[in-house]
Amino acid sequence: MEKTEKTAFAVTHRRFGPGQVLGCERGVLQVYFDQYGMHYFRYPQAFDSGQLTTEDPDLLPWLERQAASEK
Repeated sequence: MEKTEKTAFAVTHRRFGPGQVLGCERGVLQVYFDQYGMHYFRYPQAFDSGQLTTEDPDLLPWLERQAASEK
């Protein structure tokens, strides 16, 4: 069976609550919140500042791969 890559990753924003990272392009995360719609955050600043947190073990490795592929 072929392993497929995840397309959304769970995060929590300190004000907006739970959301899903749907993509990352040129260091900008695209995060969708059910009640607030799409918002954009700088990576890694959003995590470093505590704006976003995650318990999804797949997210940070995925972000690192995204950043490496843009170089």
